[in-house]
Amino acid sequence: MRTLLVLEDEPSVLKLLRHMLKQYSLIEATTAEEALLLFIDHDHQVDLLIADLTLPQLSGIQVALLLRSENPDLPVILTSGYPVSAWSDRDCADLGRLGSKSVAILEKPFRYQLVSDAVCELIGAPQAEKGENCMTDERSQISPSSILRSLKEPPSRTDVHPELGLDSATF
Repeated sequence: MRTLLVLEDEPSVLKLLRHMLKQYSLIEATTAEEALLLFIDHDHQVDLLIADLTLPQLSGIQVALLLRSENPDLPVILTSGYPVSAWSDRDCADLGRLGSKSVAILEKPFRYQLVSDAVCELIGAPQAEKGENCMTDERSQISPSSILRSLKEPPSRTDVHPELGLDSATF
């Protein structure tokens, strides 16, 4: 089973991601320091980092840069409530240092299908040994850049998660 390190300081968003990514083994962190320690505790055996951009101490990009210093090929999904055009100069510079290889950016609120497609695009199916395929056909293959573009659409009613007590306004 693929292992994802999820760094998110907002409990409702973490709960939503936990529900969306239940087919993966999740390591959850609410602070940059906790994420770094968990990465070490798991012997750097993480298949993907999902990190919120805005955190109290280090940004999600700075955490990604530190993890990539140990695992240069680590795929990264950055999440933010702000469009890239509104990011700070430092965050933009750090994003440039991180590069575009194996990086996706998801703007909150995000839809289940976009999260799922981004994860599959970066690391493949949740259980490759079962022969599962992330994409059903060529039309459903979404690149990280097209994921960012498609986020300009408002979430649909199918993106509401009443079983979690969450709707798109929650995150």
